Amino acid sequence: MRYWLRAALNDTTGVVRGTAEIRYINLRADTLGFLTLSLGSNAFRPGAAAWPAGESSGRWATGYQRLLNVRLDGAPVLPEWPHAPDSSTARVPLPRPLLPGDTLVLTLGWEARPPAVSWRTERRGRRIDLVAWYPRLMDDSSGTDVPMPALATFLLELDLAGDQVIGGTGVPTCGDPGWAAAANPARPPPSLQRDWYGYARLQGSPAATCHGAGPGRKRVTWYAERVTEVAYALSPTFRYEEGDIFEKPVRALYEAGGERTWGAGLATRRAETALAWTLEVAGAYPWPQITVVEELGPSSRALPMMLLATGSSQTTILNLMGLMITEQILPGSVRPLAVGGAAFQAAWFFEKLGGRGYYSRIEREILDWDLDGLAKAFEPLPAAGTTSPCTDTDCRRAEFMFHQLRWWAGSDSTLRELFQTHIARHQLSPAIPGSFQGLARELIQPPPDPLYRQLPRGGVLYDDAVAGARRERLADGQWRTTAVIERRGTGIFPRTVWVIAQGDTGKVRAPGTAPRETVMVVTRTQPQRVVLDPLARSHDWNMLNNQRVFGFSPSALLLAPHRPSESYVDRYFSQRSARDRLTRGWAPTIWYNDVGGWTFGMRVREDYLDRFEQNEGWASLSTGWGPEGGRNDLNGQLRLRNPVWLRAQGWSQTL
Repeated sequence: MRYWLRAALNDTTGVVRGTAEIRYINLRADTLGFLTLSLGSNAFRPGAAAWPAGESSGRWATGYQRLLNVRLDGAPVLPEWPHAPDSSTARVPLPRPLLPGDTLVLTLGWEARPPAVSWRTERRGRRIDLVAWYPRLMDDSSGTDVPMPALATFLLELDLAGDQVIGGTGVPTCGDPGWAAAANPARPPPSLQRDWYGYARLQGSPAATCHGAGPGRKRVTWYAERVTEVAYALSPTFRYEEGDIFEKPVRALYEAGGERTWGAGLATRRAETALAWTLEVAGAYPWPQITVVEELGPSSRALPMMLLATGSSQTTILNLMGLMITEQILPGSVRPLAVGGAAFQAAWFFEKLGGRGYYSRIEREILDWDLDGLAKAFEPLPAAGTTSPCTDTDCRRAEFMFHQLRWWAGSDSTLRELFQTHIARHQLSPAIPGSFQGLARELIQPPPDPLYRQLPRGGVLYDDAVAGARRERLADGQWRTTAVIERRGTGIFPRTVWVIAQGDTGKVRAPGTAPRETVMVVTRTQPQRVVLDPLARSHDWNMLNNQRVFGFSPSALLLAPHRPSESYVDRYFSQRSARDRLTRGWAPTIWYNDVGGWTFGMRVREDYLDRFEQNEGWASLSTGWGPEGGRNDLNGQLRLRNPVWLRAQGWSQTL
């Protein structure tokens, strides 16, 4: 598909007027009866389906997009509105069915204005973001259920004010985007990349010129291939900086005054880091450049070759770079998987740098949902307190599924191979449902199919346990430990077993597909304990049965010889909790009353997951010391609350 767009922008009113010529070829196996146009700005006007209840904005602030003089192969045609007049979707009926392989030419005029409402701000004064700003032809040949604009080649001739600085999708083949005037004169001149696509490829496009602009105006022609849309940001007060990685320019556009948070190479270096990480994970970046722009609105967006970022932090740019992979380089992916995948790769980056804690936080969040039977369907999530771009429960579960897939794969190199192979096969082509899962089945053993059934909707609990273990000394002086691993929940995950010995540790990994498995580990020194899932990666809700201890253990005095536990000095007003062990806080007690006088004792409090095994024991001895004397008694109190073996959804037990 090819677009030839000619447009003029009045940056005082924010109105764009233009014409479009779209050459479309039917790649479907069946015939087409109509074409579908997306008119994005119409979603931001009163009465639109997405318009929030109670929103009150002046008419000057709303967006709109109008179609003018629509023609098919030169013949006039009237658009149809399947939802409502001037909605964000229009259909163009075809005078004859379009057979597979046939081509038609759609020409039209349009007028549009980006919105400036509080929840979708794309213009402020002469600062304007051109996003979904022209009629986009939706892909009716992709075979996917996810609506998406068709991948296409674009040639854009844009007429705009002469002092505007502009950046976005593609490369400027002629005209002045304003970068040189907005850049630090001490730096090398900006890289325009006018010959990136080659003269031969441009020869097949309509003749484009940058001459003929009126007084105080200029024309800039942009060219891009294999993108779902072209988007731009412009402002007369932009500052421009440029970096470079692997001969691909990394551009940054930000407003004057933002030098401390965007300038001095901050934004470009972080974008370079994000692009380098993308190349490591995805294996390729198919476009000539990337531009990071300071966003006007309340939320960040990833568009072809352009990131509209609300901030210049490394986390924000990494999340957006991930979205560019999952939504633009792999167009048409189901949104929860696309956004969840982007969030995962950002967390993966920070973990590779030594960051800790993100996996444990998201795993605990999902675990609490599953223990309480919550979030089994779509629910919005508050944005506060997390750097993840996921804003709903479906997305967060998808993000967690990628984390689980990493541990299921067993090594980062295997997961990297999966991502790189998938992108090499499917980049810049409509998404094929199930292609990623099918490739994972080829590259990862055992196949991770259970993850796709267990995690997306929740409600599945994982619980594997060490059912038994024995050790024996071999003839060569080494020790062999045999452990039986038993599934007590419905969730399936590969089982990692460590045998911790006096001077070394043996490790083994079992597929986890059978309800009961026996593993054997050889160590050089005498084994002391067997630990299942020592890194707490399997989403096992009850890790108190994940250990077997050989010989005598102090915890045997409390009738729990194999439970992993941790003792500490209690802080009275707060209690320690852990994911993989029972915590036990000891605290001395003292009080006085007129019956027993001064009374001394000890309190012990237990906890698991801040919701189970919340047991409490007291022992005290009244001395009778005091002005009135008193009794000398030994007293005790025991409270048992929520034992793991009595877990039931929605119930609590106390004895």
